[in-house]
Amino acid sequence: MGAQHAAPDPMGIGGGERLRPLPGSMSNRAVGPALIREEERGRSKPAPTVMKNASEKAIEILQKTDDGDKLSPIDLKLLEMAVNGWLNEAGEVAFDDLYGQVSGGNYSAPWFHGIEHLTIDHGGYVYWKGREVDHYTPSWAYSDEAKGHALELAERCRLLERIGVEVNTKGIDDALVSGVAIRVESSESE
Repeated sequence: MGAQHAAPDPMGIGGGERLRPLPGSMSNRAVGPALIREEERGRSKPAPTVMKNASEKAIEILQKTDDGDKLSPIDLKLLEMAVNGWLNEAGEVAFDDLYGQVSGGNYSAPWFHGIEHLTIDHGGYVYWKGREVDHYTPSWAYSDEAKGHALELAERCRLLERIGVEVNTKGIDDALVSGVAIRVESSESE
């Protein structure tokens, strides 16, 4: 039998990654090893007292977010970690904050990489103000390279809005192919 490989970590929270704040979040929610209870790392069963309370909250969150479809991928991962009992005190605070926002009807998905108007769904589709503009491989989407690409994508979207071109995947592709973006950037710098 061949060597086993770990599954990709699309949120970048495994393997010693540092704590990352949620992009554009109005709270201090974050997902990462710093939120995992030290004694729970590597354990297969969560502490039952944490699980019951977190499970009840998770069920309510899932019910109010179309089974988690309206949660950002990072928030869904936070929910998963809470149900599995892997959160430390800071993680529990972040989860309680998420629960409060969802149960209070005030939840909105954080901006993708903290870039205003840019969001991502669980399948890796990237949206500008709710319109699909790109697709990222989920395992790459939260990398530094992807963040640079996302910043460039957002700038293209702003540019298309300024010149009156519809912002969607086709609008971005058409503008790049026709050179519209280059001509507009050149005229603005003059």
